[in-house]
Amino acid sequence: YAHDLIHAYAVFGGDDFYESPAAYLTKALKGYQIELEQNPENEQTRFRLGIVLFMLQRFREADKYVSDVSRLAKFRPGIEAVRRLEYEMTAVVPVNVLATVLEAMHLSNEEGAIYRMIAYDQKVRKNFTDYELVVKNLMHVVNPNWLKNGFFNYDKKSKSLLIRGKGFHCLRTGGKMGIFPLVLNLPISLLDIRDTRVHDLADLNGSIISALDIRDTKITKLSPIVGIKGLETLIVKKGQFKQEELMFVPKSVNIVAE
Repeated sequence: YAHDLIHAYAVFGGDDFYESPAAYLTKALKGYQIELEQNPENEQTRFRLGIVLFMLQRFREADKYVSDVSRLAKFRPGIEAVRRLEYEMTAVVPVNVLATVLEAMHLSNEEGAIYRMIAYDQKVRKNFTDYELVVKNLMHVVNPNWLKNGFFNYDKKSKSLLIRGKGFHCLRTGGKMGIFPLVLNLPISLLDIRDTRVHDLADLNGSIISALDIRDTKITKLSPIVGIKGLETLIVKKGQFKQEELMFVPKSVNIVAE
C-alpha cells in the first residue's frame, strides 16, 4: 500500500503536480509514514519524508528529520529560522513565517522543493494579505544574484510593484510539473521592471496586470504578452522594438513609448 501511494503520487516527478499539489503531498506523506513504520532506519525514506513535510509547511515536524539526516542539511537554515517563532498552524503557516523560511533559504539551491511548497501554498492559502513578503523572498530564491543590488517596492495603495537590479532575470518558477509567475496572487496595477535582466514575457503568463513597464530590459519578443490578463498599457522605450514586433501586442493594449 505504501509503495502504491508513493508511486501514484510521485511528488518528485508527477507531471501534473501543480494541478493538485495538496493531494500529491498528503498521499505521498502517508506512503512515506507507513514505509518508515515498516523500516524505521531507512535513510532514503526519512530523507523524502522530511522534504514532503517541508513542502507541506509542517516545519516543526520536519525539524527532527532535517536535524538527523545529513542530506537535508540545505533545509536547516529555513527550519532553524522559524524554530522559535510562535504561530498557529493550519493548512499553511502564516505569511510572515513562510517569508522567513524563504529568506533563510535564498542560497540553498533547492528551488525544486521550494517550488512545490509554493505551488501547494498557492492552491491552499485563503488569505493572501501581506503576500508581497513571500513574493520578494521567493524572487531572491529564483534570482540569487539579485540580493546584493536588488530593489523591491510594493505599494499596497496603488498596487504598484517596482523591481530593479541587474541580477534580476526571472519572474517565474517551476519546471515540467508546471510553471507559475512569481507575482501570482499579488494584486498589481503597475509592474515596473525597468533596468532588469528579464528577457521573457512568458514569465508572466497567467498573471493579472493593468500596466507593464519593460524599458531597458532584455525582452525582445512581445508575442507572449497575450498571456497576461487584463493588460491595458505597455510602456516601452522609443526605438526598443521594431514595428513588426509591436504588431504582436493586442489592439486593446495602449503602447506608450517614452
